[in-house]
Amino acid sequence: MTTLEQKETEILGTIKTQTMSGLNTMYSDLVKFDDIFNLQCELGADLRRLAYTIKGFDMKLDEVRLQYLALRDACASGDINSAKASMNGQEVLSKQLSSLEWKAERLAYSQELIKAKEEAYIDFYSIKVGKKYVPYSSNAFKSDKHLEKINKESKITKAWLLDHSNEIEPILEGSEMIPAIIE
Repeated sequence: MTTLEQKETEILGTIKTQTMSGLNTMYSDLVKFDDIFNLQCELGADLRRLAYTIKGFDMKLDEVRLQYLALRDACASGDINSAKASMNGQEVLSKQLSSLEWKAERLAYSQELIKAKEEAYIDFYSIKVGKKYVPYSSNAFKSDKHLEKINKESKITKAWLLDHSNEIEPILEGSEMIPAIIE
């Protein structure tokens, strides 16, 4: 009979390989027909979801750790765990600490599983897309030069529009606007 720790170790050892195999099956058509754009979109969305889940586990683990420390500090000396509390005859404290320890272990294991899946997704992305995965950032520019280039092009465009605005024909004439809005 195998122990829980042995099962967890075995699962963690194979999860990355199995995830890669599943990704190969799931995205076989996108790879086969060289639809790299949609492959990037799908994998990027999955990776963002996994990163969000990992952050959620971090928050839950912090919450459990704070509960554990608060309980430990309120009921006993600072250096006690469930086993010591049980040996000291503090059964209620022992059960409460044991419950929090178990919850922290389960959360940490689940987080390790998600991290292994995330690694598999990142490896699959780099293999199939052909470039390293970079997480999406909506407000970060690569450099100040990039920002300067955008501002320069914007100024050139605005200057051209000021000079040539009378040459651009309107898309809708005044009498055409009302029927276009109704449709």
